[in-house]
Amino acid sequence: MLIRILPLILILISTLLPLPTAAEESARLSYLEQKNTQLTRALLELRKQQKQLRRTVLDQAVKMLEQQRNLQSLQGQIEELIHHLEEMKNAQQQMKLALNNRLDELQQALVQKVTRADDSPPPKTQESFVVEEDNEEETQAYQQAFELVQTGRYESAITGLKAFLKQYPESHKADEAQYWLAEMYYRQNKINLALTAFSQLLEKYPNSPKQADALLKIGDIFSDKKDDATARAIYQQVIETYPGTATANLAEKRLQERQ
Repeated sequence: MLIRILPLILILISTLLPLPTAAEESARLSYLEQKNTQLTRALLELRKQQKQLRRTVLDQAVKMLEQQRNLQSLQGQIEELIHHLEEMKNAQQQMKLALNNRLDELQQALVQKVTRADDSPPPKTQESFVVEEDNEEETQAYQQAFELVQTGRYESAITGLKAFLKQYPESHKADEAQYWLAEMYYRQNKINLALTAFSQLLEKYPNSPKQADALLKIGDIFSDKKDDATARAIYQQVIETYPGTATANLAEKRLQERQ
């Protein structure tokens, strides 16, 4: 019986409660719309931040990959450079060994020459070279090349001297042309070419008065290469082989500078 009466009681109570006015209902709706707008804006802002975060993470990943590629490339370049340095070091050691062997041969030849000095004719001096007159064309060719040396036109001088040596290999000026060719290379800081050219003078023109100067220059080249031990050995050889000469005095001075 009570269960049947309860709905009627609830309906009666609801009719007795005051209904919200239109203003209150409008305010409530306005409040709800404002809250809905705020939530919508907050949701949009959150999505924007999430999108920016994803973009930032993606950019960082791309940068990391790029840095990794750059590091691998740099590592490859370093390994290649180390390989080239090793090749240059080996080539320099081989060249030094070959030159040392050549210097030993020259030293032995000089010793044998001094030993045979009493039984062999004296070496040609500068005067004996001058006595052997060249033809006018040959003399003019040398003078033209030497004028280029004197005026400091190194490249042209090298071309002229090489042409002279090729055309007049038996000229009594050939040793001087060979010396100045080596000197032109040296003044241009082409020390490897200069070293070869000075060494060729020692080999091809054993009686040349330029022998001492060429040997001194070879010592200077090794000094430039920071090979002081070889430089000192060559200077000492100049002093012992050409004692009392101006070249020997220069070699002695260079030795004193390196002590």
